[in-house]
Amino acid sequence: MIRTENAQLAAWVYVDIDLGKRDLGGYVAEARQAVAEKVHLPTGYQITWSGSLSIGKKTLPRLIAAIAVTIVLIILLLYMGTGSWFRVAIVCWRAFQPDWGLLVYLSAGVQFEFGRFISA
Repeated sequence: MIRTENAQLAAWVYVDIDLGKRDLGGYVAEARQAVAEKVHLPTGYQITWSGSLSIGKKTLPRLIAAIAVTIVLIILLLYMGTGSWFRVAIVCWRAFQPDWGLLVYLSAGVQFEFGRFISA
């Protein structure tokens, strides 16, 4: 089977790491540095990094924008329902106040991952 990507021959190297022992971003950063230092490609060859990390980096700005718009809409709906910015402030303070369990978790020096925190 001949594999092509962007009308060029392609070969893939799959890497699977244990995310319980190592974070994905740190591993990819180390791997990129090691490949840049030790691998010298002939003319016409290229290395492309892809996977869940690159997908996450591409979608992060859209996710941030969606969260910001959602929060603004919630605040506007609260104001329309209560008619008082003071009541909106009380609701928002209670809803968005720091979660002490999360703060203790982060202060313990444990690397934060949403999947690990939600499933706990």
